[in-house]
Amino acid sequence: MASKPKVNAKMILRALAKVRRKGNQRMLEELEKSEPDLAEQLMEGASAVYHELLELGAPAGQTRRLYQQIEALVLTCIAAVRNK
Repeated sequence: MASKPKVNAKMILRALAKVRRKGNQRMLEELEKSEPDLAEQLMEGASAVYHELLELGAPAGQTRRLYQQIEALVLTCIAAVRNK
């Protein structure tokens, strides 16, 4: 018997709307206050990806947009799991 999913589409859409409304920076600041270690891991991991993309020769603007997309994706996932 399959268990009920902990995160459903409605929760994801609600989290996505929240991240879009508040923005990555504000969401990250809130995460830093509540879970500093998790926020630090997100920032370090995203920063590493950013630098890797630059080393591959991606233009700075494109790299920055991809960085922001990755950050928003992770923040959305965290918000959906928390269901806040």
